[in-house]
Amino acid sequence: MCKEERSRGVTAASSGNHAQAVAFMASRLGIWATIVMPENASATKVEATRGFGANVVLYGFTGEDRDSKCNELIEEHEYCLIHSHIDPLVIAGHGTVVMEIAEQIKTLSCGSLDEIVLPCGAGSLASGAALAAKHLMSNTHITAVEAGAVPRFTQSLKIGRPTVVEMGQTLADGLRVSKAEPINFELIRDYVDTILTVGEDSILHAVKETVLRAKIVAEPSACVGIAAAFDGKIDMHTGRKVCFVITGGNLDAQTLAYILEGNSRLLPKLNPKLRE
Repeated sequence: MCKEERSRGVTAASSGNHAQAVAFMASRLGIWATIVMPENASATKVEATRGFGANVVLYGFTGEDRDSKCNELIEEHEYCLIHSHIDPLVIAGHGTVVMEIAEQIKTLSCGSLDEIVLPCGAGSLASGAALAAKHLMSNTHITAVEAGAVPRFTQSLKIGRPTVVEMGQTLADGLRVSKAEPINFELIRDYVDTILTVGEDSILHAVKETVLRAKIVAEPSACVGIAAAFDGKIDMHTGRKVCFVITGGNLDAQTLAYILEGNSRLLPKLNPKLRE
């Protein structure tokens, strides 16, 4: 990004994780950032984004709503867009996840991985990580896991082209993107070996077990791969080396308490994100 572009400021549309990443880097570089987030975004993610100094605009509920608002802001203020999942540089950046995995495996001297399991929302992480894996770990099976309520790539692969699916209700708010973009579709089609879906009960169970067993506070969107394992969809036989990529910990205390207590039926009342 050149000096002139920095002076104009940046904007991005995100339900939370990309929002925080852009806000953080903008604060480090002294760039004004305006982030468009859904009206039902997690309060934890909104507060964290504002905490990095970004201006947050709450608008709409779908990815299309957020993109439309970003376009308005760009037209009005000439901001530079940092797109969360179709920017080739952002996709390439996600490939560094696999580079880190490869470095850790080398340090541990435990041989090659049999499988890497990735959460899949808009597809940027799955696209970039799968592409990198095929170059760095060509024999490793790559699995991407979607929330069953929003199976955009599962449906797109079935019909052979990017499509838009109905925006279902899911606690995995970071995966609530209804439209599969061509660049992500093509990379996932070409480099992801298996794509799976998991239901809400499985996601909630995975969050609980990740917190209690692994002592990792991970948000529902980050636990879909673990949910697939609990569902028996990932081969976990003794001796197989499987890496689960856990992508975020933006989970507010109240929601976590209800998950740990097993009161999943109360979550739609507790979480505005499920009302839409």
